[in-house]
Amino acid sequence: MAIALETGIVDLVIALDPSSAVQFMNNDDYIVQLAEGSQGYQMFFSGADNSEVANNVKLRQAICYSIDANGLITGLLQGYGTLMYDVCPPMFVGFNEKWMNEDYYGYDVEKAKQLLAESGYNGETITILATSSTLMQRMAEMLQSYMMAIGINVELNIVDMALYTAIRLDGTQYDIVLNTIGGTYLADHWSIRYDPAAYSTGDATSRKDYTLGELLYKTWTPSGYTEENIDAVHYYIKDNAIAYGMFNPQTIVVIRKDAGLQETVYEYQGYIAPVSSKFANY
Repeated sequence: MAIALETGIVDLVIALDPSSAVQFMNNDDYIVQLAEGSQGYQMFFSGADNSEVANNVKLRQAICYSIDANGLITGLLQGYGTLMYDVCPPMFVGFNEKWMNEDYYGYDVEKAKQLLAESGYNGETITILATSSTLMQRMAEMLQSYMMAIGINVELNIVDMALYTAIRLDGTQYDIVLNTIGGTYLADHWSIRYDPAAYSTGDATSRKDYTLGELLYKTWTPSGYTEENIDAVHYYIKDNAIAYGMFNPQTIVVIRKDAGLQETVYEYQGYIAPVSSKFANY
């Protein structure tokens, strides 16, 4: 895509890879626009009874505190990403901006080690499931390094998309699964991830947490989608470290200036809608 931009085969690219976008930054021949991503990357802890993490909240919390999310943004995205404060990005309907001023498992090695000691962890192997895509594999490798730095033994299971799709909902296949989940409302994400009645084995990680389920169900009506009910779900997932939103890649748009962009109309996700925008040369 970068070559196509340079040679004029295309006039603009949406969601250009950060490693390719760097060359267009501060280049007067191009317009670069950054928009907040619409999905984010999350880690989901298994809820299956055979998992080392399923019934050990302090171990899950230790893992979350061991991760340097800013390091992930720098190492994976050339810095073109933002931190998350929930398992969903801020653009989801229902997101509460006050969460951004609260601690959301900020990188803290000493706290991670303390929680690990309190968890009773005894060297058991923690397995991370990820796809073989370049970004996901590198992410898994960085997470492995962070977790090993506090004394956790970590094994990676990097598989192709077909196998990943086949086993990602089976919590017996991993302790942690990496994913990126889209949606418009917070409840969209919740319904496919944490509803204990969603699948035959429980939720999307084989967890059967009916307390969380009841909190979810309260938000599933127009009258129940309130700040109070949304907060209850957010804090339950956060405090129990059921899942952890790590970082949100920014959408990088690069436009050739000779395309003559005159007026930009934006998609609801915050980046240019080319068909609705006005270009002098088209």
